[in-house]
Amino acid sequence: MILISFSLSFFSAGAQDTLTLEPYVGNLKKITVQIQSNHYSFLFDTGGGETFISNEIVNQIHKEKYGKVIGLKMSGETFYSERCDSVILEIGNTVIFHQTIGVWDVMKALPKELPHIDGILSLKSFEDKILTVDLSNNYLIVETDNSFTDKIKGFNKIESVWSTGQSGLELVFFLPIIQKGHTYLFLFDSGNLDLFTISKSTALAWGLENGQATTDKRYNTNINYLDKIINVDIVSKEIIYDGAINYSFIKSGIYMLDLKHKKVWVSL
Repeated sequence: MILISFSLSFFSAGAQDTLTLEPYVGNLKKITVQIQSNHYSFLFDTGGGETFISNEIVNQIHKEKYGKVIGLKMSGETFYSERCDSVILEIGNTVIFHQTIGVWDVMKALPKELPHIDGILSLKSFEDKILTVDLSNNYLIVETDNSFTDKIKGFNKIESVWSTGQSGLELVFFLPIIQKGHTYLFLFDSGNLDLFTISKSTALAWGLENGQATTDKRYNTNINYLDKIINVDIVSKEIIYDGAINYSFIKSGIYMLDLKHKKVWVSL
């Protein structure tokens, strides 16, 4: 198992690789993933935490699923998934060995009329790589050491806080928003198609609500993001985080993520 992981990582690290994101519904993006000889459509979601394959894929590749993993959606709702061992994803020319991968049918959470999706591709799959996320041009770039060294000169390093979730199997990160003299951590969430999102407790602390509002509320306010004052439209919701940066906000910049060393750079 370790030898397979090492050889595949060595093979995939040889060249810079541009991975194309395709439209799914609205601003949601999907990407083509090959597992064994089959091609599948996966959602790409930086806020998803874990990479998931469907039960159908597990059966097709003759693997065994096991365990019970409890996850939390941003709303606080719990959901349960399983795990599967030794799965190889091929995306473009990049080959990624997963010692374990999540098993969950994403279509259970989507309206039945939407096109079929076979899984979710998260940042967890790139945990030992440097990844450029450019949503405005619909691509991801798996960087080499050389391409990273050349490109980083045009980027600014920013603070970030990383999390592996309740199970230790996830990988997401948060960016700091400074407001009212305090630092709030916002999930970097390309799957958030709503407005720039804040929790009800954050809305209360920012003086936008008085603690009585229970429904979603929309506001326009200034925030301090990367030492810049930016005017944004926001929505307050009952969520488990301080807030979540949305797709449109992420799209306005190019982000370079060193997932192995947990560092982030941006070019705005």
